[in-house]
Formats: sequence, C-alpha cells, structure tokens
Amino acid sequence: MAEQANGNRKLHIAMFPWLAFGHMIPFYELAKLIAQKGHKVSFISTPRNIKRLPKLPSNLQPFVEFIELPLPNVENLPQNAESTLDVPYHIAHNNSIEEVAKPIYDFLTQQNESGFTDAFRLQEIVTRAGAIAIRSCTEVEGQSLKILESIYKKPVIPVGLLPPSPPQSNDEDKNNDKDENWSTILK
Repeated sequence: MAEQANGNRKLHIAMFPWLAFGHMIPFYELAKLIAQKGHKVSFISTPRNIKRLPKLPSNLQPFVEFIELPLPNVENLPQNAESTLDVPYHIAHNNSIEEVAKPIYDFLTQQNESGFTDAFRLQEIVTRAGAIAIRSCTEVEGQSLKILESIYKKPVIPVGLLPPSPPQSNDEDKNNDKDENWSTILK
C-alpha cells in the first residue's frame, strides 16, 4: 500500500513476529525505526503481548497500528499463554515445536467471517510483499536465507539483533531514569 508523499514512496509494512519476546522486542524496535521514516507499520501480535510492549512514543503513534490476534486456549499449555514467557520451562522443553504450534496452525487455517483463512491471508502477504525481513544474520543462517530467497523469489533481509532504542527525553516521561551506558553503546 504505497502512497506518494513529497515524491517519496511511503510503505505499509506488516510485522508478525514469533510469539517470544526475543523476537517481538527487536521487531518492535525495527517498527519504530521504520515509523520514524514516515512509513506505516501494522504490528501483529496477541492482545496480552501488545499490552506488555514498551509504550510507543507519541510522535510515532500515527505510524504504528497494533493489530490484536487473539489465540485460542491450547491443550497442555497454561490458560492465556500468549508467548514463550507464559510457558513454564518444563512444558516448553518437553513438547516438540510441532505439538505446540499445531493448535495455532489449526486456528490460522479455520475459515473466518471473511471467507478466507488467516493462513491464506499470511500467504498472500508473503506472496505480494516486495521483500521479507527475518530476525537472523548471514553469519549464522546464510545458507537458509539464500534458500528462502530462492523459494520466495524476493529479497530476504536479515535484520540481525536490534538493541533497544535509547531512552527519549519527553514531557510524558519526566521520571525516566537515564541509563548512562547508552552513550557508550551508541559510539
């Protein structure tokens, strides 16, 4: 969904990170960086995970839309489990990823009121996207990234690890304790 503004092409980017904060926080930081450039970002996650994200700076609120995707309760997982943070270690590591992901897959493949499945919508997003950003790096998964590019026939951009943005000083957050390490980190 591109629009022309001052001769620059503005993008609308959908982000649906894996339901683990090690994935969500870097993608949230990337969403803020993209929004700072004036692009629209739809950040998709569960209602509880969205509420647990750090507060979005007010100047970025017009550019970032949070899309809540409620998940069904999953057998053998705690009630209201919406991220790996909500799943005790002994449960997460005694089940295969297929067992844990199957209810989510089943949920995404159910036809909804629109007549389409969420899996179909996700497939359409990937198919129509100009590129795919993935939390990885070429040093660790270079060959896998090349395989994804050949499968999808479009650029696959490894976003690597993204540190949190430095604290912003604004009127909304006057009591924010400054982390003196940021000046060293950003050098």
